Amino acid sequence: MCGIAGIWKFDGSPVDPLKVQQMTATLSHRGPDAMGWYTEGHVGLGHTRLAIIDLIDASNQPFHSADGRYVLSYNGEVFNYVELRDELVALGVQFRTHGDTEVVLAAYIQWGEDCVQRFNGMWAFAIHDQVQDKLFCSRDRFGIKPFVYAIHEGCFVFASEAKAMLAIFPELRVPNYDVISYCVRQSLAAGLENTCFAGILRLLPSHCLRVTADGVSKSKFWDYPTHVDRSIDKSTATRKIAELLDDAVRIRMRSDVTIGLTLSSGVDSTAIARLMRNHSPETMRAFTSCYESEYRSEVTTASETAKALNFEFSPVLCTARDFNQRLRQIVRHVESPHSSPAMMALWEIMKFAAPGTKVMLEGQGADELFAGYPTIYFGYAARQALRQGRLGLFFQQLWGAWRTNKEHPIFGSHYFFSGLLRACVPGAHKLIRRFGRGDESVYIGPLKNVPDYLPDFDRRVDDILNRKLKHSHQVDLVELLHYGDAISMAHSIESRMPFMDFRLIEYVFQLPAEFKFINGKAKQILREALVGIVPQPILDNQKKLGFVTPISEWLRKHPAEIIEAILLTPQCEARGIFDMAKVRQIVDKHLSGRRDYGALIFRWLTTEIWFQEFIDTPATQAADRALDSTVVSR
Repeated sequence: MCGIAGIWKFDGSPVDPLKVQQMTATLSHRGPDAMGWYTEGHVGLGHTRLAIIDLIDASNQPFHSADGRYVLSYNGEVFNYVELRDELVALGVQFRTHGDTEVVLAAYIQWGEDCVQRFNGMWAFAIHDQVQDKLFCSRDRFGIKPFVYAIHEGCFVFASEAKAMLAIFPELRVPNYDVISYCVRQSLAAGLENTCFAGILRLLPSHCLRVTADGVSKSKFWDYPTHVDRSIDKSTATRKIAELLDDAVRIRMRSDVTIGLTLSSGVDSTAIARLMRNHSPETMRAFTSCYESEYRSEVTTASETAKALNFEFSPVLCTARDFNQRLRQIVRHVESPHSSPAMMALWEIMKFAAPGTKVMLEGQGADELFAGYPTIYFGYAARQALRQGRLGLFFQQLWGAWRTNKEHPIFGSHYFFSGLLRACVPGAHKLIRRFGRGDESVYIGPLKNVPDYLPDFDRRVDDILNRKLKHSHQVDLVELLHYGDAISMAHSIESRMPFMDFRLIEYVFQLPAEFKFINGKAKQILREALVGIVPQPILDNQKKLGFVTPISEWLRKHPAEIIEAILLTPQCEARGIFDMAKVRQIVDKHLSGRRDYGALIFRWLTTEIWFQEFIDTPATQAADRALDSTVVSR
């Protein structure tokens, strides 16, 4: 897990090594263990290393092939590198190191661009072939690792984070108001090719990119299955899911440093904890967020799980103290506005864990794979049953979902009707935003335009629920993966997610809707697969909360320190993007307790902070700091 950066000059003139060093230095938090760069004529690559596997200096990057022809700057982990290494050795390849970095480069040399089809993991990398004078770049199937780029002043320039490019091209600090407008309405930005910066693009998940003297070209190397295999019976599916998840955990425990786990009271992280213990007797750490008011706390169940498995357990307190400073740090790393207050809890966990933990396993990705949100997916499951003419199943799905929503501690009966509307009425999200949420009239000036970036459902997918799950995987989940990577890497921690194993994802997307969501019960096939692994009370619990944050309570208790200090200011009003009179009306309703607008206000807070950090203030210049004596340069 690392930071990458690079420059390609199309006119063939030499790259200034200082520019590569400036970019690389801004990414030191992503890789504090070593820093290096490579410049050769019109190409420059930079790298910061977080040493996880094969800790020796020989594995530092940029990494050169034995003959010097190829140079790699790589961020991520290819977890099946052991198996790939054995395959390459059988083909006569000789290795100088024992980590995955050399395996990635050797796989490219052996199999060309098709090598990415063999990788199981998360990655963003660039390989320079000096003979063909080509830069080959790739991003993993699901966008776990970031890759942003720009074509500017005759250069192709890329990095793990936009701030690296802003360090050498500060003129790129120009807002893309269409993306920001979309972001404040939909809470989504990370799945878009365009970023919040007008001149900076994002390499999309499952894509490769090539740079030559002729320009830049891109292609897609992977996609989700589109057809349900109805020959698979449920008992076979439960066994296969258990096997795939177990192996996904096994290979993600390959590490030469301490491993930890973010643990809640739910099925996903509990399953990972138990499978981790099956694969290792080593001391491991588990972390759970908690709050002063015991706000929807999961500490009790999580601590019982940790104790049963002999994990070192740490409840991490998250409070409103230093809210502004913490949120400012988060936005600085996420590099976009955001709607999820859960970022606050994750920040505190990673900050607490960082002194003794370099790798963290997480349960991210299970909900978007197994239909884990009853309020979102029940309508699509019911529609699928109706499409098949199974009226009994149709009414069972609706009745079960009604009971689940009505009894949930956060949701309620109104979520049932909202979810049904979204599932059955095209464009319902726009109606809900305009007439239900009440914020549409807030956006003025450059945010008045309402871009519709949201991709349509893939009609090739022949199961309605799977269509929605694919959409969630490509849109909503990518947003969670983005801020998860940004926050973990801000604290020099590598986050690994077994539910993002592509073998598991390909298999589960071939299963029918009724395997995943039945009678209002989410993730049914996963729960059945984990019988005997996860305690039955956890499997039976349909009210899992996750890393929720009491943002509404904090805003009501500290309006002057948070809302007035950030949002209700002359600086924000002068920006001309919010109707401040209407903002104040919504804030007043929230503070009085008449409505809960906590998540919406949080979104506006992060938007204003983004402008302050990236537009009002010059980009961070970190290149002149003293570099570590272990820097590798060429």
